[in-house]
Amino acid sequence: MLLAIRHRRWLKTQNIATTSLEKIPLIPFFIIGFISVAVISNLVDLNESFTHFIVLISKIFLGAGLVALGSNVRWKSIRAIGSRPIVMGLIAWILVAGISLVATKAIIL
Repeated sequence: MLLAIRHRRWLKTQNIATTSLEKIPLIPFFIIGFISVAVISNLVDLNESFTHFIVLISKIFLGAGLVALGSNVRWKSIRAIGSRPIVMGLIAWILVAGISLVATKAIIL
């Protein structure tokens, strides 16, 4: 949400049309979906076979999204962007991997 607000402010300083500002949601839709699924799974006792089906569907969609994302990647465009986004992506990847490892170890112990 903070990044969306910051990006909207940046667009205003660049005098970009207000229609592009309206396309940037304050809260990304996947976060709303994630919170909705978390609330539903905590309030409703779901059947185990249904849960396995949902996990399978989510893996399929994740794979499809990664293929779609990867098919548009060009090294020339990555080099043109510069090193800052790549470093930011690496830092985010390390943070997510580290937090996941710590959470997994905490749950197992």
